[in-house]
Amino acid sequence: MKVIVFVKQIKYVYAQTGIDPKQNFIGPDDIVHIMNPLDELALEETLRVKEKHRDTEIVVISLGDGFAEDGLRKCLSMGADRAIHIYDADYGKLDAWMTAMVLAYSIRNQEFKLIFCGRRAIDDNGGLVGPYIAEILRIPHVSRVVKLEIDGGRSKVLVHRAVERGNREVMECTVPALFTIEKGINIPRYPTLPGILRAQKQVIQRMEIRDLELPLKSFGPALNLTETISLSNPKPKKRSGGLADATVSASDRLRLMMGGGDTETKGDSTLVEGSTDNVLSEIERVFRESGILPE
Repeated sequence: MKVIVFVKQIKYVYAQTGIDPKQNFIGPDDIVHIMNPLDELALEETLRVKEKHRDTEIVVISLGDGFAEDGLRKCLSMGADRAIHIYDADYGKLDAWMTAMVLAYSIRNQEFKLIFCGRRAIDDNGGLVGPYIAEILRIPHVSRVVKLEIDGGRSKVLVHRAVERGNREVMECTVPALFTIEKGINIPRYPTLPGILRAQKQVIQRMEIRDLELPLKSFGPALNLTETISLSNPKPKKRSGGLADATVSASDRLRLMMGGGDTETKGDSTLVEGSTDNVLSEIERVFRESGILPE
């Protein structure tokens, strides 16, 4: 049983120490390359499938520049069997549909049972590539998967997907199918030293977009290329007093809590002040008068 896992090596900004305001003060040393965390969860779930079905072959595929190979090496060190690198120095300019087109055509001639990928990448937060791949390949897909079970015949998969308010939706899906993985499904394993050493020796298959025979004549603006015009931080929210205001006194803070955010208390709210003994006695009296405590 062949399982495909799509992973993405992302640029993660951990600081803003640059001097160029056009780059939002992000310097070259402020960026680290890491595997997209949700894709790492997808790989871990695939490894757990292999532990139950020993004949499973795991193929990881990544579209990206030279840094994508680092992510693929990590996948191999965790337990993946093969890795394919679709090299493109300008992959960041492709929109979600073109990215999905490239990834889908990289496996369209392969026989596979399952496809896993993260629900979204934390750099662009699009969440579109996975469903687009399923659409291009004309296979079913289930998003936000937090649990899955493969039946004995390997023809159906029982999946639990996260929905609103912490609820779950249970679905049964035929294979081949694509699943986008949501956080909370598992905890990824750490690569072992033997795995790291083995991964350094493994050969990563490398190809380019032009090798995929896409139904397109040339690359250009018609390929849905995107361009980053500017970068900016989110505008801070205005605070108009309240519990977060450091100038509010303790008594006024209590009045805000009891009044639902208004400085004037509502209903029968009572503010008790004084020594500890007086406060406890007054609270007991109020509770008895309100019927909370028996007389």
